[in-house]
Amino acid sequence: ERASQTERLAARFDPALRALDGVDVVYSHAPDTFDLAAAVGRALRRPVVLHLHLPPFTVRTGWRAVRGRIRARLESGALRPGTSVARLLVVSDAMRTRWTQAGVDRRLLHVVPNGVDLERFRPASPAQRASARAARGLTEEVVVLGFVGRLQATKGIEQLLTAFGLLERRTTRPL
Repeated sequence: ERASQTERLAARFDPALRALDGVDVVYSHAPDTFDLAAAVGRALRRPVVLHLHLPPFTVRTGWRAVRGRIRARLESGALRPGTSVARLLVVSDAMRTRWTQAGVDRRLLHVVPNGVDLERFRPASPAQRASARAARGLTEEVVVLGFVGRLQATKGIEQLLTAFGLLERRTTRPL
């Protein structure tokens, strides 16, 4: 019902749809636009590619992807072959397995790992590492934990801190 409401809303924006008529694929990177992307894909008769960054959250009416406080819902039927959703991109094999276990057809799921510019981001040389540790008064034996990301539950920071606590109890190395 929600998808058909979204489709009717999309049809009201006929001029915008006509402007998009030359596109070959409708791509959505954000959960809050999945329904609209699927409706636009159906209206234009173009394949839709959705980029899933989070695991599924199963609810009675389908699945829900959560990003911050934004919740977007796609009915599970929208994720079956023969719909406008042609591909679902996930960031790992583990994520593909979780979506498959949630009932999404495995043939729709394709792994596209998050990219890293290896020219710009590369491991420090031994000299750079030693210099950074020395500047902070850290010896080679000290374990250093780093985290880059938003401090949100979906990023797994609590699990990282729990794992670090387990490491602290199991090692004699200073942390």
